[in-house]
Amino acid sequence: MIFDTTALIQTIRKGSEFEEGSISVITLIEFLRGIEDKEKRKKSISLIEETFEILDVDKEVVLSYLDLFFELKKKREMASDGDALIAATAHAKNESVLTLDRDFLKFEPMIKVNLLQPSPR
Repeated sequence: MIFDTTALIQTIRKGSEFEEGSISVITLIEFLRGIEDKEKRKKSISLIEETFEILDVDKEVVLSYLDLFFELKKKREMASDGDALIAATAHAKNESVLTLDRDFLKFEPMIKVNLLQPSPR
């Protein structure tokens, strides 16, 4: 299972129930750019690396991105590059995406999307 940024944030906020899974390097970037303090970023990277496999954007992901891009184009739909790269990572690795973001549903049936419910604050 590939966690998108919203699922990663919710998982970290819960603090206890970490599920096994992976994240795209794009998710890591999106998450870390929200942490201005350099020391907190370093600690966050360590926690994430201990918990999740971090998947790079490789040739396989690039080809999946293009497949998804042109499928959406046929349907006259668009997605942000970040979302599309996360979806492409899942597609390339034959995994599903765990997210709170309903925008990922546009990638179905090319990838399986598991929608999370927001946690009460």
